[in-house]
Amino acid sequence: MSFNKVVFLFIFFVLQSVSGQNALLFQYKKTDSLYPKIDLDFEKNIIINENHLRPLFAKLLKLKDDSLKQVSFVHIGDSHIQADMATKIIRTELQHFFGNAGRGLIFPYQLAKSNAPSDLIFSSNSNWKGSRLIKKNPEVPCGISGFAIESTEPNSFINFKFRGIEAFHKFDKLTLFTNSEIKNINLVEDTAKCSIKDGVLDFKFNNLRSDFNIVCNDSICTKLYGVFLENSIDKGIIYSTIGVNGAKFSDYNSETLFWDQIKHIKSDCYILSMGTNEAQNIVLTPESFIDSIKETIEKIKTFNPDAVFILSTPPISFYKKVVPNKKLKDFSDAIRDYCIENQIALWDLFEISNGLQGSCEFTRNQLLGNDLIHYSRRGYELQGYLFVEAFAKSWNNYLNSLSTTNKN
Repeated sequence: MSFNKVVFLFIFFVLQSVSGQNALLFQYKKTDSLYPKIDLDFEKNIIINENHLRPLFAKLLKLKDDSLKQVSFVHIGDSHIQADMATKIIRTELQHFFGNAGRGLIFPYQLAKSNAPSDLIFSSNSNWKGSRLIKKNPEVPCGISGFAIESTEPNSFINFKFRGIEAFHKFDKLTLFTNSEIKNINLVEDTAKCSIKDGVLDFKFNNLRSDFNIVCNDSICTKLYGVFLENSIDKGIIYSTIGVNGAKFSDYNSETLFWDQIKHIKSDCYILSMGTNEAQNIVLTPESFIDSIKETIEKIKTFNPDAVFILSTPPISFYKKVVPNKKLKDFSDAIRDYCIENQIALWDLFEISNGLQGSCEFTRNQLLGNDLIHYSRRGYELQGYLFVEAFAKSWNNYLNSLSTTNKN
């Protein structure tokens, strides 16, 4: 073989390697260009302790090279998560890059008379009583979604469809979380295969679809705790959200049924985002707050010891609409110290937002809502893009570390 041919082949294989590596890089939307008028510390928008996520990134890499079919995320939080404005951005961007394996966990919030993500439309011919886990001694214990609905009316229908263009979230597997006494819930005009055990009903369709209609034929009270939608045909990620208005870590920790049911959607990564409601409690100490976080993580580890975690600090909000809530800094510092001590991944939204000083920037740009606790749609979307950017940076760092290792 001639010298020139050897050189040509060497250059060819190098270019192929570089091209393949670049194809795996996450080309994210830079938040400073999307929000040029907002003065945030974008250099701090990283995931701290990103090495904790290496097992997750290894699975995502297998997903990209077709040696793995599905990777699952579960994002647990409060009203910031229930609205699904920030998490919709995260889910959409991650699924565009890694693939879409389904919408994941959803709930008929409309039937519980609560606010719902914009892409979900539920309706029914019956009246349903709703419950959420922040209520003390609720008549209906709350399950996997942090909510529950119940109806005593016979032949109650529940109809679901995605709104408009959201139909790209097609599914061929449907799981219903109901009360264990239920034996007779059926799909209307459908021949899907069904299995049932302890109130968990699994339906498998022959083709992908974007809606369903179920009828509850039992004469006993029907309860519904959540719905899980999965696309088992296409490879990709499932990004489930569990958000409850007013929720705290302690609320989730005390709900037995929630923990019994969440085991059924075993996830590769749990993102925990709370602290806003805890910070409204002037007597709650950072130590007690961290104890609640520890309890949540330990409960997850009992049934999913290999999972990784991303903790996020709470976004800026005000105390009684008067002053920026100083307890947010105390709690954010406590989360940061806990994550550093235990080598858990941290996305420090509070610090990225310039802490208490950032409150002026958010109000000036109309990113906070009128209650100065929640955010405008644009404010939540900013948080979503910030998270995607931080996650993408860590993913790209992981790829670069593999490239460096191979060279050595």
